[in-house]
Formats: sequence, structure tokens, C-alpha cells
Amino acid sequence: MIDAERDTDSFISVLTRSKSLLEKVFDSIVDPIYVVDKDHTIVKANLAFLNIIGKKNFNDVIGKKCYRLFAGRKNICRQCAVDQVLKTLQAKKTIHTFAPKTKKKVYFETFCYPAETDKGNNVILHMIDITKRKDLEQMTERQNNRLLLLHDISKSMHSTIQLNVLLKQILGGILKLGFKRATVYLINEEDNLLEGIISTDMKQKEIQDIRIPINNDDSMVANLIKNKKPILISDVSKLKLADDTLIKNTKRKSFLALPLTIASRIIGLLTVDNKDKSLFLSENDMKVLQLFASDVALAINRALLIDRLNTFNQRLKNQIKKATIDLRAKNIRLKEVDKMKTELLSLVSHELRTPLTSIKGYSSLLLSDKFGILKNEQREGLEVINLESDRLKDVINDVIELSKLVSGKEQLILEPADVNEVIKSSINLLKKEANTKNIEIHFKPKKCKKLVIDVDKIKHALYHLISNAIKYNKPGGSVSILINDNPYFMQISVRDTGIGIERKNIDRIFEKFSQLEEHMTRGGTGTGVGLSIVKEIVDLHTGDIWVRSVPGKSSTFSFTIPRNIKVTKKSQDEYELAKTIEELETVRTIVNIMHTDIQLKNLLELILKSIQDFVGFDRVRLYLVEKDKNKMRGIVGIGTPNMNKIEISIEDDDVVQKILKAKKANVYHYYDNKDVNRILGKEADLPFVAMPLIVKNKVIGMLTADNLYSSKIITKQNLRSLTMFANTAAVAIENGRLMENMELQVKERTKELLEANERLKKLDKQKDEFMSYVSHELRTPLTSLIGYSKLILGGSLSKEQQLESINIINTEATRLKFMIDDFLDLAKMEAGKIQMNKESTNIKDLIKEVLLIMAPLAKEKNLSIDLTHDSIGLVKIDSDKIKQALYNLVGNAIKFTNKGSIQIELLDKDENIQVNIADTGIGIAKEDFYKVFDKFKQIQHSGKSSRAKGSGLGMPITKQIIESHQGKIWFESETDKGTTFSFLLPKK
Repeated sequence: MIDAERDTDSFISVLTRSKSLLEKVFDSIVDPIYVVDKDHTIVKANLAFLNIIGKKNFNDVIGKKCYRLFAGRKNICRQCAVDQVLKTLQAKKTIHTFAPKTKKKVYFETFCYPAETDKGNNVILHMIDITKRKDLEQMTERQNNRLLLLHDISKSMHSTIQLNVLLKQILGGILKLGFKRATVYLINEEDNLLEGIISTDMKQKEIQDIRIPINNDDSMVANLIKNKKPILISDVSKLKLADDTLIKNTKRKSFLALPLTIASRIIGLLTVDNKDKSLFLSENDMKVLQLFASDVALAINRALLIDRLNTFNQRLKNQIKKATIDLRAKNIRLKEVDKMKTELLSLVSHELRTPLTSIKGYSSLLLSDKFGILKNEQREGLEVINLESDRLKDVINDVIELSKLVSGKEQLILEPADVNEVIKSSINLLKKEANTKNIEIHFKPKKCKKLVIDVDKIKHALYHLISNAIKYNKPGGSVSILINDNPYFMQISVRDTGIGIERKNIDRIFEKFSQLEEHMTRGGTGTGVGLSIVKEIVDLHTGDIWVRSVPGKSSTFSFTIPRNIKVTKKSQDEYELAKTIEELETVRTIVNIMHTDIQLKNLLELILKSIQDFVGFDRVRLYLVEKDKNKMRGIVGIGTPNMNKIEISIEDDDVVQKILKAKKANVYHYYDNKDVNRILGKEADLPFVAMPLIVKNKVIGMLTADNLYSSKIITKQNLRSLTMFANTAAVAIENGRLMENMELQVKERTKELLEANERLKKLDKQKDEFMSYVSHELRTPLTSLIGYSKLILGGSLSKEQQLESINIINTEATRLKFMIDDFLDLAKMEAGKIQMNKESTNIKDLIKEVLLIMAPLAKEKNLSIDLTHDSIGLVKIDSDKIKQALYNLVGNAIKFTNKGSIQIELLDKDENIQVNIADTGIGIAKEDFYKVFDKFKQIQHSGKSSRAKGSGLGMPITKQIIESHQGKIWFESETDKGTTFSFLLPKK
């Protein structure tokens, strides 16, 4: 019993000592902590709490309402979380603001925890001072707002090319930045003077009277021009500079002078000053003003360049106007001649039909023995007359049909039709002819949507193509009709096993009313205009037709009909009027281009952009003939990089020779120059349109275009528009070149100015992109880094909170590093400064290595990753770069897939390899397709996957890597079903 009492006393003693120790620990915590009951009455507090509310004794706190101590309120604070914590018994965080000792507002992040006692539930409130963090966030926000304002002002300045409007915008920008007085001076190089241009508080005449010599070595102006560094003078009188010409003219007590520089050349000064009191500027103010001065210099220099080029623009505009008037007159005369030829053929055809009918009728009567029994010789002669009459009738009917089509009098009667039935109908008409020569006709119907066509005309076209395939085939041969359907058009091909067509005759077989003697020797007889009829019918459907042939083996005629055909009925007058309006619009477009800029390279780029917009192609390229006239070099291209690497030997390139001999734009279906195709990123059989540039019967170059990305067909309208555009553009280009030769000295000077301007535009664009990048992407991690580092340095965090803060700093710093690395990598790639280290690599092992690294990320989301592959040897690539591209593609697939799998395919494509990365993720909306490979544009997904953070540069970098290997990348996607990214790489 005594031992039990002794043990109890010992236990009570330990508890007493522990309670005392806990009390000391509670009072020694540096953060304010207090406890309240359900009525918001303070039941306990530590010394730090007494300190922040300015009390010295616990009796002044215990038993008091917390809201009365903090804010002197009669009711609880709006941000109070005590009632909610007591109700839910769950911890909650809130922010308190008050001024305990001074008028300065302080911020406390308050963590509220439920605590159970024998008298009921209380709430423990732990307060952390976050005032410094709040101040830092507000300061960062103000600086960001100022940078955004500077960006907006810069965009406004660069949106105008008129100097007087620009100068007013510059003064407006000064006022928006919070400064009251400013003056702009420009250097007059001819007179060696600094001239006043515009000021915020001086009359225009007064400021324009300021003309300061800049050859005085001791003057402030001379120092500014020599050193090209800003000068800040807070009090002019103290430095005895009141007599300096710049100070004397402006009559200011203090001012800041900022040089306006373009690269290493100074063009003027921007001064910010105070009239009566000293000017004090912070370091941030100086940085903002220096950035503003850089933009001012760029904008003013650009406006000055435009002014100096206006005279050239007007002269070239007049020359183009004269040349286009001459061109129109020639076109009108050509149309009249073509019309006369068509009318003559129509007249002759109709006049021949009447006597032919009589010949045919009487020969048939004689052969039927209506006029008596004929001798064998007589019958044989009449059979020849009858046979030749039939052939002559077919010729006349074809010529009449072609005449109607060419004259525009034939209109389409459009209706939805099953193309399989149309083809079967055409085959049935020719079965007898095929059986006569023991030729098999193969056609396998294909399931496809109905096509809107003129059924009779398409039957007519197919009849001619199949008839030719039979007529010029070998006995016992075959004819195959094939259908290729896609969302944009339907392609029908007629393939024979005949004697083929000589390459020199391929370009002539579709010509209207041509006598193709060589073609006629293929082994049969025909009208000679059947294929011209087929082409006119396809053209009426705004389609395309071409032929591929191997002499002695086979020929394949193919034509396409668009699925979205829209044909309107027009009279001949309306048709001619529409063509004339289109021609005038072309001329007006060229004149507008010439008025914008006359530097030859800029002119060519603008011409190509106008062709792309006006005519409608995915890619457009321009080549010019070199001085030795035997070579042609790529100059500019839209959608095609590395144009300057293309050099073509005209004499050695058959296709280029054909293009240069043509007088209008034509479609070409095969081009086997492997070097050029590799640079252009095209296959040999990709259809493209080409047009020579001719001035005064001299070929100066050529235009080519294609629809590599959209696969749209090249229509007759496209060809006609490109022909007119190219004819006018050729004159503009030649005039630009002649003008450069006439004004050699001016050209050199203008070239220097324009090149400098282009460099500055690129720098300005890079700066704008980087500024936008900094303000939108880097702000969040930077704010976190600064805020948490301040908290750690403040020493107010517990060990656990310090570790948590360090983890956050590490995570944000890593993300920031990846963002900056991505930006620098992309910039280097675009500038061509990253070297490619290609070596023979096992691509399958490379993919497996990437998947091994990415597997844990997939496992976290319970996703499976599968690889299937063909047997592929070594591929010559930069393995590090391709690995980076694969990390981006597989990482994105995992990031935006919540359930399902990732499928990777490695395929052998002859001279190339293809890699497909398919996921079952959230997909990409069609309206966001254009953003995928665009810099700094992140797609806003819905759902959990949208929380994934990135730089927005992963896909542009991947595209640059693939294209730097002369490959290509594309994707297919459907919302909520998944996305497949594919890329193609050459094996060598």
C-alpha cells in the first residue's frame, strides 16, 4: 500500500514537471499562438501573441474576445474561421490583416486547429507573419504591370509607319509611364546637328528651332554620342552645366538623357526632365526608360526608312501600271483570236455533218441491196466508205462537243451519284470492243459516299479513257479502273497494259485541237480530240487530270473530282467579266505590294504571301535565273525552309526546261530531282503547279506551289489565277532589279538600312516573345522562389516548414530551369546554331531506352506502354536530339492520358522510317490544331490533365529536331478518344 502511494506521488510529480515544460515550450515559440473557446474568448496565449497586440500582461488578454483585441470590433471578423473549425472539427487556413502597433498594415497567415478539452472543444490559432511576402508579391505585380504597359506601348508604336503619328504616340507613352516632361531629338548627319523634333511642354516651333552642333568634344551631346550611355543629372547647378547648349535650350534643373541607338549607331536622344526640382529615378525607373528608348529608336528608324523609300515606291508603281496596261491589251487580243478559232471549228463541224449524213445514208442503202445486187468489188468499196463515214462522224461529234465545252456554253447538271454505278455503265458500253481484242476489264467497286457530279459528262469522260485503254492495248491485255477516295476529293484511274506513250508526247496529249501524229501511231485510230474533251469535262468539275506512262509497258490516266464542288451558271459575258475583274484585282494587289516596300527580298516575300492568300496554296516558292543563265537558284519560299540551298542546272533538268518553255501555269505530277525534293520535303510524285516568269520574252525565273499539307487538288481556277499573278509579278520583279541597277549608290545605302531594319525586327520579335514568356510563364515560379526564400531567411519557420519550403523552391527552380533550357534550345535551333552529330544508331534500342525511363510515370497513372516494330537496320541520326523528341512525345502522351494505354509503332518505309506514338487520352480540339507546333501557345485542356505545367515549347522543339533531320512530323486527334503523333526520318 505504501509502495502504491509512492508510485502515485512520483507519477503526479512527473506530470507536473511535464506540464511546466510544455508551458515553457509554448511561451518560447516565436510565432504568436492563442486558444479560444466557442464564444471567441481567449483562454490561453503565448508571449509572442502578447507582443504583436502590444500587451504586457496575460491578464489583459485572457478572458477577452479575440475580435475586440485585434480590430476593436463588436462582432467577429469576417475572415474568422473559428466557428467553421468547431462545426467541422477540421483544420482551416485564413489570412488576418491589422495594424497592432503602427499604422502600417501587417498580414498574418493563421492556421486554425480543433482541440478537445474537458470543458468542450476549443480552437488553437497559430499565426505566421507573411507581411514581407505580401509586400514582395505586390512589388513584383507592380513591376510586371509596368513591363506589360511597356509592351503595349511598344506594340502601339510599331503599328504605325507615319512619323508624325509615331512621335505623338511616343509622348503618350512617356505620360503613361508616369513621367511629365520629355523631348525627342534626332541627328541630322548631313549638317552634323542634333535637331529638336517634339516635346511634351514646348511649342512645336520652339522645339524645332533647337539645332545643336555635335562636333564640340566637351559638350554633353558629344559625350552622349561618343559613349552611347545614359546621363542622369539631378541638379544642373551643382555640376556647373547650366551653360551647356543642351541644358540651356531646355531650361531644366535636372534631366535624364537616353541615347536612341540602332545596333551600334545612334540616331538621336530622348530626354526626361524636371523644370523646377531635382529628378530622382530608381533603378527600375532607369531600366524601364532604357527599354522604352530602345523601342522608340526602332520605331523612329522604321518610319524614317519608309519615308526615304516613298519616292522609289511611287516610281515603281507608275512603271507597273504601264506594264500591266500593256499586258491586259495583249491578253484581250489573245482571247479574241482563241474565240475566233473556236467559232470557226464549230462552223466547219456543223457544215460537214449535213453532207456526211447523205453519204452515210446512201452507202447503207447500197449495201442493203435496195438498188440491186452489188459486185464484190463494189461491196468492198462501199464498206470502206461506210466505215470511214462512221469514223468521220465520230470526229465531227467530238469536235462539236469540244467546241461547246471550250466556249463555255455547256453547263453542268449536278446531282449526287454512285461512282461505282457510273463506272459500270461506262464499262458495259465497251464490253464488245474489249472482247474483240480479248482484253479483260477489271473493276472492284469500293464503298464510298455519293459524289456530286454531272453524270452524263463523267460517263462521257470515262468512255473516252476506257476506249483509249482498249484501243491502244495489246491483244490479250487488261484494263483496270481504280477508285481512291478521301475527305477532299475522289480520284479515278484507268490503267492499261498497252504500248505506252513516249515521254516527249505526254505534255501534248491534252492540248485542244492539236494534231498528235506521234500519239496516233500508238496502234489505233481515233478522233485526236477525245482526251481534250476529257480534260475540259474534268476542268468544268474544277478537278485535275494527268497521265503516267512507261513506253512499251503501260499507261495510267488519273483524274480527280473535289467533294465540295460549287459550280454556278454564268453567261459567257459574266464569265469574261469575272475574269477581267480577277485580273484587275491581281494588278491592284501587286501595286499595293510595291507601295509597301521595294527591297527586292521583301518584295519577293510579299509577292509569295499574296499568291498564297490570293490563289490559295499550302506552299509557294520562287526561283530566279543566275547571271550565267544556265543555273536557277531558290530565293524565297513560304512553307519551305532552306530555299537558298536549292541550285538547279537548267540544261540537265527536263522538267524545269518544260516549265520555262510554257506560257502559262501547268500541273506537273512527277519530279525526280532527289536533291531538290529532299530540301523541299516532298515526294517525287507530289502534284505541283509551276509557272515561268517572263519579261519581254526573257525568262527571269519561275514560281512553283503545291498543297503538301491539305492534299487539296489544284484546280483550273488556281492555274488561271497563278498565270495572271505571275505575269504581273514578273514585271514587278524585273522593275525592282532594274531600279536597283539604276540607283546603285542609293541601293547600297538602302540595302544597309533595310538589313539593319530586318535584324531589328527579328530582335524586336524575339524580345516581344521573351517578354510575353517572362510575364506569363516565369512569373509564378519566380514569385514562389523569392517568397519562400524570404520566409526561410526570416527564421520564422519550423524545421518541417523549412523542409517543405526548400522542396517547393527546388521544384520551382527545376521547372524554371527546364523552361529556360527549352527557350534557349529552340532559339539556337531556329538560328541554326546547334550542330547535328549524326551517327549510325539502332532506333529500336533508342526507343526502348526512352520507354525504360518513362515507364515509372506511366505506372503512376496505371497506363500500359507497348512497342511494336519492323525489322530495321541502323539509321543515321543525332541520337541525343531524337531521344529528346521521343521524351517530349511520350511524355505528352502520358501527361494527357488518364486511362488506357500508349502504343508505339516503328515502321519500315523503304528509304525512311516512321514512328507513331498513339494514346487514348483527352485528345485535341480541332480549333486548337494550329497551336500544337506554335511557340508559347499552350492548349487549355479541361479536367485533371490541364493541371500539368510546361513551357509551351516542347512540340516546337520536337518539330525543329525532326525537320533538322530532313524529316516531317504530323498528328491526328479526336477529342476524348486520343491522339497519334507520327514522324518520318530518312535512313541515311
